[in-house]
Amino acid sequence: MFLFLFFGTIFSGNLDFLDISNVNGFDLPLMITVTTIVSPGKKSGLECGNPKCGFIDVNSFCQSPNKITGGPGDGCYTVDGPTATSPTNDTEAFANVCPDAFSYSTDIANHVYFCQTGSEYSVVFCPIPFRLNTLE
Repeated sequence: MFLFLFFGTIFSGNLDFLDISNVNGFDLPLMITVTTIVSPGKKSGLECGNPKCGFIDVNSFCQSPNKITGGPGDGCYTVDGPTATSPTNDTEAFANVCPDAFSYSTDIANHVYFCQTGSEYSVVFCPIPFRLNTLE
């Protein structure tokens, strides 16, 4: 079984960078929230934003050439994500269900979030759907 990949660079200059990645695939929903913002900072857009990716029915979602890993429901591996340098039909499927997450290797334009160093974060695996819908 694999998890979402959360890549973060904390304490890089004056900014912390974080993102959610579906480049290799998807199996669990994830939510990252900023719990304390160090000024200057605002809780909108990519600056101190709250990236998330919710629940999906992996068995229905995962279509060829993408592959279910392990037994039913273990996860969906994307064939194109790790090597694609532009969107493909398969990476677009991941982008449509998780628009806050990377879906291919160079998909950084709107997916790297940042806050001032010293801000605090909460990473929640399998958040309840209500919380995903009520984030600012």
